[in-house]
Amino acid sequence: MGKFHKVKSGLILSILVFCSSVSAGQLPGGALANSNQAEALFSPSVSEKFYEIAYDLANSDNATYVQNEQAVTFLMAAMNLDKDSSDVCPLLLKCACRFPEQHSLQRIAEGRNYFDLVYTLLQQYVDENADTELASNAVSYLLGQTGSSVQKQTLLQQMLGIFAGKNPVFESELLTRLGTLKLQANSSEEAEQYFRRAYQNDRYNKFAFSKLVELTPQQVSPSEYLERLRLDFRENPMDVQTVLAFCQSCEQMQLYDTAADAYEYCSKLFAYLYPSDPLPPDIYIPWSISCYNSPMRQFKCLQIAETVSRTGKFDIRLESLSGRNNSPVMTPAHLAWFYNFVIPMPEKAMQWSNRAFSADPNSPLTASLLAYALTQSREFSSAMSLINNFEHNQISNLALAQIQLEEGRKVQGIESLNRAISNDPGSFAAERAKSILAENGEKYVPAVSPDSIKTNLANTFGANLVPDFIPPEQRFSVSFNVKQRQLSYGSDLEGVISIVNKSAEPLVISNESMFQGNVRIDAVVSGDLNQRMSN
Repeated sequence: MGKFHKVKSGLILSILVFCSSVSAGQLPGGALANSNQAEALFSPSVSEKFYEIAYDLANSDNATYVQNEQAVTFLMAAMNLDKDSSDVCPLLLKCACRFPEQHSLQRIAEGRNYFDLVYTLLQQYVDENADTELASNAVSYLLGQTGSSVQKQTLLQQMLGIFAGKNPVFESELLTRLGTLKLQANSSEEAEQYFRRAYQNDRYNKFAFSKLVELTPQQVSPSEYLERLRLDFRENPMDVQTVLAFCQSCEQMQLYDTAADAYEYCSKLFAYLYPSDPLPPDIYIPWSISCYNSPMRQFKCLQIAETVSRTGKFDIRLESLSGRNNSPVMTPAHLAWFYNFVIPMPEKAMQWSNRAFSADPNSPLTASLLAYALTQSREFSSAMSLINNFEHNQISNLALAQIQLEEGRKVQGIESLNRAISNDPGSFAAERAKSILAENGEKYVPAVSPDSIKTNLANTFGANLVPDFIPPEQRFSVSFNVKQRQLSYGSDLEGVISIVNKSAEPLVISNESMFQGNVRIDAVVSGDLNQRMSN
């Protein structure tokens, strides 16, 4: 208030006192205001000025509790003067929810708080276009002013009835909060129902989904897991780890064509983000494996190997997938794997497996390679000793299966083979396990049909499950268009911020997305006044 002239300040405060009195049903002298007098007090222009004062107070750097309370008072007056003002409600809701600790102390000292005000404003504010972060903060305030857990649950259930169908994301937030309270009260069945409804309302509600997985993992299908990862991919298509998680799950579920496309996207993303770094094996190896297992993309194995070799790097796994093997730069473990699975040669496999294990005797990988080589030489006792001394992996499960089959334990052997395949269905070791299954009159059947998963995903994302890679600067555009070219001092500035999505994928705006909705505008003013106003 110090920046206003004293006369102007006095006038504003006089009007403010009058507005506040009318809102309480009283005139300053104590007489009751009749309805005609209350209705006659209408001034959009003064309401706008009060809003501007409140906005400056509420958004000043390090706004204090006192400044916030002053802003609330001005906004209440602005709302009384013009009930149709669309700007006042959200700012008043924001201010009324700030400093909840001071509000609690004030309530004890003076019997005053903003619970009813916030509840009323929230009902006026929430619709399909509401800022759900602002609405969520209001719910947190209301719950913070509520006593017991039972009272909190009752309040949330009331709000669910009031806001049903108005905003699915906000409704999902209410359901999630109620589910959390039910979980804290050890009502896990009720909690699961609320979390499921929350996730149905908002598929981007990661917390609700994680709670469903925690409470009833058997009821979450592989399709739902993969859908959740694909939604993460959509939400932030510029995060390598997010995209990689989707790639790995596609590969694990044997959707090799989709996995190959997703790994290719990941390779382009990595090159965009880290143009001076070579593509890491975490991307190019599974990419090549997925291509190898996808008949229409097998030709890409050679292209991937050539791309990697141009960086001066040799990887025998990659060379094997591409059908090339002409470099001596390899470790004993690489050669042991190569002679065990790529070109099976038992004598060389034993030689290199022994060298690999001698070089790294504490490695489960080298132990499993030696165990497998021993089974090929029918040294089952020595192989079993290695298998029992280390954590099982795909290769040790394959070695164990061969021992079990040799001992006539076919049921256990088939189980071990299936376990080995499910560890990494697209690998050379899995290929060998499938061959042994066939020799025993069995066939590997995935727990879930890849075709059914793909069909379910296509219902949500369309036939093209992996989008084309598009740099962020080409995904969307943001512009600020001002209608007037010439302005006079003190006049309103009318402008429109336009955000245009240029990709085929929906543009998701959230706290974890590529674009979180924050827009910065730098103004350059010229003419009688020349000034640059940043941010």
